[in-house]
Amino acid sequence: FHEMLHSITTVGYRTNYNTGKVEHNFYTGFYQYTEIENAQGETIEEYRFGRGLNEGMTEKIMKDIFGKAESYNYERKICDVLELIIGEKTLRHAYFKADLESVMNKLASTEEEKEEFKRFIKYLDYVNSVNNNFNILIPHVRKNIKIAKEAISEYLTKVFSKYLMNSFEFKMSIKLNDKTIKEMQEFEIKKFYKAMSDIGSKNILRTLRSHIKEYEKQEKQEKEEEQKELERVREVEIDEIPLMVLLRKNDLS
Repeated sequence: FHEMLHSITTVGYRTNYNTGKVEHNFYTGFYQYTEIENAQGETIEEYRFGRGLNEGMTEKIMKDIFGKAESYNYERKICDVLELIIGEKTLRHAYFKADLESVMNKLASTEEEKEEFKRFIKYLDYVNSVNNNFNILIPHVRKNIKIAKEAISEYLTKVFSKYLMNSFEFKMSIKLNDKTIKEMQEFEIKKFYKAMSDIGSKNILRTLRSHIKEYEKQEKQEKEEEQKELERVREVEIDEIPLMVLLRKNDLS
């Protein structure tokens, strides 16, 4: 069933260049593979991206359907965390449409955040490439895996804190009372804490609090800048009012 999922989520196309090069692009779920051939049909460049997330999502669907997973446990648990942040429907739809970009756009709204997402994917690809072979026994590889996993946990905690802040603003906008909002947030945080604990993350709540404080600070600065801009616009508008109109207003007062 695992391999069948790879098969039904695969799309590909071929691009011919005037230079004689041929580019083959294959998208399998969240995995993107590009191969460039020269005029003689020899592969001269290769790009691979998203294999770790793709294997994790494939196993997650297997577990959701059959109640058990065969492999890629770490990668699958990463997808469990992502599901908490962007939702099951969004994550599955992107997987079956071979649309990793839509996942990135859900998590990232700026170019900087998109670059952070790409680094997260590359870290997960690295863990996936060495986690299931004997290289894991080599000391420096174990150290690199530890560094990659810490970076992955840091990224997931950061995007969850952003989700939590946006979710709070939405709940406020639909006028839920404070007690209900607090209960909903506590429930979401507990689910996130459990999912992150399952992938071996540490200092989860401390890191989460740190990111939330950072977002609150950033949000406060943005609101202050918006207020300053509004005041500046008002001053400009007043300056542009004809003098006679201002005099009439003064007379009326």
